[in-house]
Amino acid sequence: MSNPQLIDMADVPRIRKFPSDVFFSEYRSMTAPELEVYHYLDLSYEKVLPRVHDHYEFYFFLNGDVRYTVGDKSYELEAGDFLVIQPGQIHYPIIESKSQDYVYERVIFWLSCDYYRHLMEVDPSLHAIFNLVERTGTCHFRPRVEAFEKINSLLRSAWYESRSNQLGHAIVVKSLFAQLFVLLNRIAEAEDLFPMQSDATEDLYVQLVQYVHTHVKERITLKDLSRALFVSESYLSRVFRQHLGMSVHRYILRLKLDRIIHEAITHGCQLAPLVYEYGFQSYSSFYRAFQREYGVSPTEYLGQK
Repeated sequence: MSNPQLIDMADVPRIRKFPSDVFFSEYRSMTAPELEVYHYLDLSYEKVLPRVHDHYEFYFFLNGDVRYTVGDKSYELEAGDFLVIQPGQIHYPIIESKSQDYVYERVIFWLSCDYYRHLMEVDPSLHAIFNLVERTGTCHFRPRVEAFEKINSLLRSAWYESRSNQLGHAIVVKSLFAQLFVLLNRIAEAEDLFPMQSDATEDLYVQLVQYVHTHVKERITLKDLSRALFVSESYLSRVFRQHLGMSVHRYILRLKLDRIIHEAITHGCQLAPLVYEYGFQSYSSFYRAFQREYGVSPTEYLGQK
């Protein structure tokens, strides 16, 4: 298999013209029952915390200097690359450049598990892209330039339609994604995709984040993590700071706060029961922690959403 021609984004400048969504650094998950699409364009550096979703994600990289980690594998991205991220996989970008001309641009599709199953029932052959993921052991692919031009057009159309209020826009978005999904499966079936092998593994860090996400409702201490992963507390702390620039304790606290707010927003839950569900000893301790972390009270924060 020959090397794919790399995509110069100067050749496809139109994709950089469409507006971008507001990127939320805190934990977010799907709220729509079937499909969501986002376009993000970051022009200033902000560290993105690891994410674990219960839905599928198709991530299309457009611009920037980014290495992306999925599970225990890390990939150097080129413009036009895309990732297939399955539910339950830890994923996050590592921004290599923090210069004044910083840019990080991507389009993301989220699919609920129910909608994915529906697509498989409509046409089981649409599993080709996932067969390729399983066969090659990678989720990072690089299409040819001509294929990316088609992908590019569908991405832009789907995003614009998703933000319109025109009659039937939701149906049109699903139709455009179906075309995109079929296209990806066709080029996967034709072996016209180029699986990109990972360049590094980060086993301990990934295990650490996975454990925290799995046990986020519990009271987790550094000693608990040390016992669970059979590594000294000092080494765990050092590995975590190297990756995220913050302590394990602060990451756990932020994740708890983000999850509580997320559930309150998406499910209309009262804060007080959630506070105890996520291991806080009292509402006042939650309130103080939230105000320290976000600079506003929980009610003020919710009022801004």
